[in-house]
Amino acid sequence: MHATLIDELIKIIRDGIPELNKIRVEEVCIGLGYTGVLLDTGHLGVAATLLGEMSIDCCEVLERAGELAGSSAGELMMLARSWDLGESAVGVATLNALSQMILEKRRGEYAISSKDFIDELDVRRGDVVGMVGYFEPFIPRLKEICKKLYVFERGMRRPETLPDTAAEHILPEVDVAILTGSAIVNKSLEHLLELARNAREVGVVGPSAGFIPDPLFERGATVVGGMEVIDPRGVMRVIKEGGGTRRFKPYVKFMNFRRRRM
Repeated sequence: MHATLIDELIKIIRDGIPELNKIRVEEVCIGLGYTGVLLDTGHLGVAATLLGEMSIDCCEVLERAGELAGSSAGELMMLARSWDLGESAVGVATLNALSQMILEKRRGEYAISSKDFIDELDVRRGDVVGMVGYFEPFIPRLKEICKKLYVFERGMRRPETLPDTAAEHILPEVDVAILTGSAIVNKSLEHLLELARNAREVGVVGPSAGFIPDPLFERGATVVGGMEVIDPRGVMRVIKEGGGTRRFKPYVKFMNFRRRRM
């Protein structure tokens, strides 16, 4: 049985951060849009809070609420394996925070650009594009370029969206696939990458995709769009106040990663 994406990330972090057991979690916030985990090293990780998919017991999202701050970062990252989506979001955010420590040292291993994600993608005039996740700013620009755009989203009903189950049938036929990094939280990202294996260009994008990109490249992704947090307190404030990706802009640097060609 092959290691999962999350298990590979955990191994990379364990191997890459010798002092892992000494790193503590300073603050955790499960916001309406995103979950943030701030480490005592000053690194912040973010992951989507999938409220619409959570089983919320009365007013409680997480059973361990009130006990997370002060925990070992190595312990909290293991929550990324959980099928409880509140725990999983905390775990993925912790993985992303720890990943920033490794990416600071390994940046030279990747071809990195700060272009808009759509400008980074190789989308051509005759292409059929499948996008999993409703990235509203991408839609008008993609429609200007490609022949056909399919947008898949769970629970959203807009004229340009299809249910996420339609991706099972359409994604294997597209030329370009754009996948939300949020899918790592509910463990569907690996399956989406498998569905998109025939695509010429496969992008994974979003604040939740702030982890080390190598396991995504191994699974067929060609470009990963994440972000470097410049002002952790600013991002955490946005999370606490219910903001989303657009509100992160003053406090982060959006970055696209590709494998560096030898």
